[in-house]
Amino acid sequence: MKGYRTLGLSAALAALGAIQQADLTTIVPPGFEGLSLTLIGAVMAGLRFATTTPVGRKTA
Repeated sequence: MKGYRTLGLSAALAALGAIQQADLTTIVPPGFEGLSLTLIGAVMAGLRFATTTPVGRKTA
């Protein structure tokens, strides 16, 4: 599973975005969109610094 953390999080965020866009449920309360995008960006940047190998490889 080395290298798949960032892709997994990205896929989960895309799925949540699709659910919210389809208005099946409101995941991000109105007024918190900017804060949520900031936090998502920070988490994605942190994961990029935490991972050191390409997706699917054990070594660089």
